[in-house]
Amino acid sequence: MCALPDAFQVDSGFVDSDKDLGINLPPRNRVSFRKVITCVPTLAEENFSSPWVEQPPALPIYNDAVRGDAFKYYNLGRGIHGLSFTAVASNYSEWVAFNDYNIL
Repeated sequence: MCALPDAFQVDSGFVDSDKDLGINLPPRNRVSFRKVITCVPTLAEENFSSPWVEQPPALPIYNDAVRGDAFKYYNLGRGIHGLSFTAVASNYSEWVAFNDYNIL
């Protein structure tokens, strides 16, 4: 199932709230954080996905799907809430209407 024989690790290094993010606080209030992930790519595309289809998932977020939107379903284990898939990718379009506003 794995695309590579070995896993690889990505490390962000320490990110400082002052130096890296520009959040100007006294030294006692500053924070640093670090994210380290280890993963191995899988062959999900080849072995665990559907072809692109126009049928949107039965989820409220996709109620505004328009003609031409395409969806690809991934089956990587048992779906939650009774769904038959664990992930979905899309070229989903969404119409967003904004009211006029003024900056005073």
